[in-house]
Amino acid sequence: MGADEVIDYRTTDVVAETSRRYPDGVDAVVNLALPADRLIEVSRVIRRGGRLMNATHPAPEPGTYERGDLTMGTIYSAARPGDLDELAARANDGSLPAAIGRRYRLADGPRAYLEFVQEHTRGKLIVAMHA
Repeated sequence: MGADEVIDYRTTDVVAETSRRYPDGVDAVVNLALPADRLIEVSRVIRRGGRLMNATHPAPEPGTYERGDLTMGTIYSAARPGDLDELAARANDGSLPAAIGRRYRLADGPRAYLEFVQEHTRGKLIVAMHA
């Protein structure tokens, strides 16, 4: 999906691997998978004045970080009023990017659901109501 480097959070210690690759730290972290409680540990690999952007729910409380130099933000979280409205508007006007991983017929909806809950999917799963 365009990333130059990735770290598989399911099989690798993200903080240790990031520290190995970048001993002086990184400027920013974009979190798309780790739960909020893991982000305090992850923030330790971010250089002074760096940024931590989060896209998981629930959003961590910015006050939980012991660093005043860290810019922390959460995007597309249902924790803020209006986020889902913004997502809906972007989906309707075509400006919300969507990577489709697999399409299913309605009759295969149960299979799509099992894939969704049992596997880490890449892209969105689409169940079409019509042929």
